[in-house]
Amino acid sequence: MKKNYPPEVQEQLDKFISRKGFNTIAESEYSGMMDYLSTFSVYEHLVPVLTDNQSNYWCLYAGGILQNKVCHLDHEEASLQPLFRNVASLLAVIEDNPDYFDFYDIPLSSFDYPPLKSDAEDLSLIEQLRKKLETKTDDDIRQQLAFSIMALTSLEDIESIYPFLRDDDMYIQERAIHLLGQWKYKPAKALLIELKDSAMHNGRLAAQIALKKLNQNE
Repeated sequence: MKKNYPPEVQEQLDKFISRKGFNTIAESEYSGMMDYLSTFSVYEHLVPVLTDNQSNYWCLYAGGILQNKVCHLDHEEASLQPLFRNVASLLAVIEDNPDYFDFYDIPLSSFDYPPLKSDAEDLSLIEQLRKKLETKTDDDIRQQLAFSIMALTSLEDIESIYPFLRDDDMYIQERAIHLLGQWKYKPAKALLIELKDSAMHNGRLAAQIALKKLNQNE
């Protein structure tokens, strides 16, 4: 299967020099990954652009609401929220930091998402994702939609994710709690104290970790 990247993405990848942890994808591997991704509706619109050769991939959203955004597909856990605005942004971070050798070397501050401030594009995408979330019942799809909404939500709008703290899906609840801890968002401290005892199993542990992060600044 011939790679089907947008022309500007193909041009960017042609100029990129692969290195340990960040490698362009051979056509044979691309074909196999596209066959795999096409078998699961949760991976709709994803196209692999880089691999670490350990069965983990950076993927482009080639269509849909998140078109042009980039996520990381880990073979152990599907978490498909956007991390970079586009492939160019991902490649710039890799090229500017030769000491990064895999996804886990990249600090949170180097990702485009979640952002400090909202812009009109991200707010529009959040609205579209929320409308889609309202119509979905499949657990895997709901999770990824919710994860993407939270990833696009800026610090200045962080309280808009509060409804996810009460979601019936424990992974969505856990992610919302995790983000409050990631931002060290002190106005949520009372909520986190409550959730430390009332949340589902994953959420209780996430709340404990988040509270420790908040307390580090006191």
